[in-house]
Amino acid sequence: MGNLLRILLLTVLCIVLGLLLLALLLMTPRTGVHLFAGNGRARMMVFYGPLHKVLDLSKDRKKAKSKPKQEEKDEKPAGEKPKKPGVNLKNLDIGQAVTDVLDLLGQAKDILRIDILRADVTIATGDAARTGLILGYSAALGGMIYPFLEQTFHIKDFHVAVDGDFQGEKTRYEIELSASFRPIAMLWLGVRSLPLMYRYYRTLTQKMEANAA
Repeated sequence: MGNLLRILLLTVLCIVLGLLLLALLLMTPRTGVHLFAGNGRARMMVFYGPLHKVLDLSKDRKKAKSKPKQEEKDEKPAGEKPKKPGVNLKNLDIGQAVTDVLDLLGQAKDILRIDILRADVTIATGDAARTGLILGYSAALGGMIYPFLEQTFHIKDFHVAVDGDFQGEKTRYEIELSASFRPIAMLWLGVRSLPLMYRYYRTLTQKMEANAA
């Protein structure tokens, strides 16, 4: 009986160690994304070690997929309960949120590798005053974020330019981002950041409930 118990415990231990080793091996390869986005069109390549998959995130593709779903919604009975409102980003304290994001990026400087970060944005709203206001906010945020990224990460291709078109009506942009990390290290950072993420979740939820009331 004793030998049988030892064999059973040894088998269970080997299975557990094997699963842990498998999980470790799966989380060791470098994982990342290479994103291209510009004026409503977007394409992202997700890679995991030698494997990769290209995703088309363009607005035109999303609209084409959403048409059948919209027709199904129109056929639903009128007495159905309306959906709850989504997260309202206006409830965020933008300054504190930017500070927290920069703090997380600072903690991830030895985990996250950014090879390419290029952004050319021309802000246009159809209203010269509003365009100037958004451009001013963008310049203030850029003054915080740009030097931080430049000093924290060794980005091989780094270029950010934001301008304003006071006569145009539609914002134009071209963005390219290539970044990678090892999942096991990023997972540990995510676990440590859970209290912060939960605090933001609670803040947004409480404000949404107050607005609904």
